[in-house]
Amino acid sequence: FLGLVQLLAKFDSIMLNHDMLALKRNFSDHCCGKTIQNEVIDVMASKVTNIIISK
Repeated sequence: FLGLVQLLAKFDSIMLNHDMLALKRNFSDHCCGKTIQNEVIDVMASKVTNIIISK
């Protein structure tokens, strides 16, 4: 999951800012719970599926 967030940060300035702030603090205090992770993965999967279907 962390790798996906870092990949998104390369292309999205908001995610980059969030990633940099999170790395400055302890990750245990960061909101990377399984619910948030699952929601982000679901959103990304939906986006990829829509792109594939549109082609």
